[in-house]
This record gives sequence, C-alpha cells and structure tokens, in this order.
Amino acid sequence: MRHFMKVRFVYRPSEGKTAAGSGAILCRITVDKQRQKFTTPVTCLRRDWDATRQTLKGNGVKARQDNGVLSKIRTDIEGIYYLMERNHELVTAEGLLDAYLKRDQPRVTLAAATLLWHEQRHLLVGKTITKASYDGYRRKTALLLQFLAHHGMPKALPDMLTESVAEQFVVWMRSHQDLSQNYTGKTVQVVKQLLKWCKRYKYAATNPLEDFAPSFEPTKAPLFLSRQDVQRLHTHVFAADALRRVADVFLFQCYTGLAYADLKRFDVTRDVGLNLNGEVMIYMGRQKTQHSTGQQATIPLLKPAKELLQKYGNQLPVPTNQVYNRMLKEVATVAGLAIKPEQLTTHIGRKTAGRLWLDAGVSIAAVSKALGHRTIAMTEQYYVRAGEDLVSREFNKAFGDAETDAA
Repeated sequence: MRHFMKVRFVYRPSEGKTAAGSGAILCRITVDKQRQKFTTPVTCLRRDWDATRQTLKGNGVKARQDNGVLSKIRTDIEGIYYLMERNHELVTAEGLLDAYLKRDQPRVTLAAATLLWHEQRHLLVGKTITKASYDGYRRKTALLLQFLAHHGMPKALPDMLTESVAEQFVVWMRSHQDLSQNYTGKTVQVVKQLLKWCKRYKYAATNPLEDFAPSFEPTKAPLFLSRQDVQRLHTHVFAADALRRVADVFLFQCYTGLAYADLKRFDVTRDVGLNLNGEVMIYMGRQKTQHSTGQQATIPLLKPAKELLQKYGNQLPVPTNQVYNRMLKEVATVAGLAIKPEQLTTHIGRKTAGRLWLDAGVSIAAVSKALGHRTIAMTEQYYVRAGEDLVSREFNKAFGDAETDAA
C-alpha cells in the first residue's frame, strides 16, 4: 500500500525571542495526514530562512554546511521510507521518525524479538510461569514464524504484523495446519502478548494487533459422570487388576477434584493436614496457577477418598497421562458407563467432583475454593448448567415443593 509521505522543514523562534530573532529548524514528517516532528541541529535568524526553497539563504560557509545537514536528514528519512515500503512494513509518521532516530541501530526482526522474549520468559519458569505454559508459548510463536516464512516474510519486523496479516495467519492455521478455532484464537492471544512486549522494549513503535480480537467457539457444556456411573465404578468387579487400579485413581479425582498434574504429584505427608476444626483437608497449590496467582485448592478429604488412600497405603498408583487416558476408555466400556468411552478422560474426574459437590448442596463459592479456581465466575462458566435436579432442589428449598402439574 502506497502512502502519502512528505518531509518539510519549519522555522521555530527560540523561546522568548521575537519572530525576527534566532530560532531552530524543525523537521516535520507527514504520513497520510499524521505528523511527527523533531528539532534539527540547524539554527539561524528568521530572515536567513527561505521557507519556499527549504534552505538557508546565502552561500556562506555556515549556510552551505547547514543546508547539507538538512539535505542529509531529508535523504535519510526518504531512504528509510522507501525501504519500509519495499519490505511491506506498516508505515506511520511515528514509526518513520522512530526508524530515523534509530537508523544507526540494527532493526530487530520479529523472529529475533521472539527469541529474546522467550529467553526472558525462560528465566521466570518455576517462578511466575510453569514449564508447560512456557512450552505452549514457544509452540504458538513457532507457528507464527512458520507462517511468515511460508509467505516470504522471514525478516518481518514487529510493526508489519497488521490486522490483515493476522487474519491471513488465522486462515493459514485453520486451513494449512488444521487447527481448531479455539487453539487458533489462543495462538493469536500469545502473539498479541509478544507484540505488547515488543512495543514496551521499543522493538516496535506500535502494537498493530492491540485492537484485534480473535474469535472462539461457544463454550461447550462440560461432561460429567452421573452419580449412578460413579457408584457403578465403585461396585463393578473388574477382571483385570490394572483396570481396578485405574478406576480407583479416577474415583479419587471424582472425590477430590484434583487435576491430573496435581494428582501425579500428590503427597499425603505434604499435602494433607487438619483445619482449625480438626477435619482432614487437602491443601495444594494448583500446578496450573500456583506460579501466576498463588491460588491454592482447599479440599475436604471425604470418607470415600480416605478409604481409597488407605487401600493403597497412601500411595495412589497413578499411571502416565497417556496410559491413564487410554485405560479409562477400557474402564468405561467394561463397566458399562453411560458416557461414551472415547469421551472419558482424566479431566472429567475433576469436573465430576464439582458436579457431585453442587448436587449435594455445597455452595458454588465453596466449590470454587475447593477446585482452586481464581474466581467464582470461572466456576460458574463450567457448572452454570449443573442439572435440573440441582435447580429444582434449590427452588424447593426456597419456596416449598414445586407443583407437579402445570398451572
């Protein structure tokens, strides 16, 4: 896209001087009606400035030297402008001025800025971000760099990632990489964080995606096990001991709400204690959020969960995540659960816990605290459709038994 760009010099009297006195020559850069200006090192009397010719009058030594300075400023700015145009960069008056002022510094490409960003974030792993989050950032920015290379833009600057380029990036991820809409949206969110960082560290004059909003699929209704299915897991006699162990580990999740990452590192001696009332509780910082928010899950250790711990000598036989998810499909099939076998994953155990607690009459605030959610709104997002039986029970508690027949 071609822009209207103009460089013009303007005389400005020194502060406190008369219009005829000494003043400085300003350089004014205009790009598409947007202006930026800076003060050049050239000074002169008002009568010595020729606004029409854009030069100092006369042929003396000072006039020739100062006119040479102004000529070089104009040539440098125009050269940078044509280079930005040729590289299909976002051209603004602010960006052009910034590029001119930093003309002696090497320009940092988006690829180089991404590397610097990751180096900085790697120092925070285990402190304010988790290793899993860090790896996720790297995967998502790798997609961006792959896209830029695919489109012949491996040396693109941060300013070049405009909204139109971002839209092409989204289409490329959906069509060429076959990624889901939600993963695509989360990738764009990471890229926006990167560009915000680039602006903060002066690698970009602006964040061109500041107002760009990626789209996401509507939130799907979460999956839970019914109370009947939970009871079926308890009572079913599995022919294979390995399936019984997996079912028990899953049941422990259903009673505690622990996510797999927290379940894997669960240690009775470290994570179980008594509250002020002498009740046995699980106190754990969630691996997903403990570094970023310090959020801790506070979970009463219910009798069925205690019995499972006692059964395995306080050391649950937690398999690897891949093996666990694979065997859960077999558990669902063998036990005849209502849920489709391919839908049963480790995370459904955590979701089931919240559902069971709400169905038992536990407040959503208490459920939120037990699950270690940052806000009650996050809990509501998952359990707003918690079941007609819960809604009916709450209304009956407030207004008495509901009418069985329509009014």
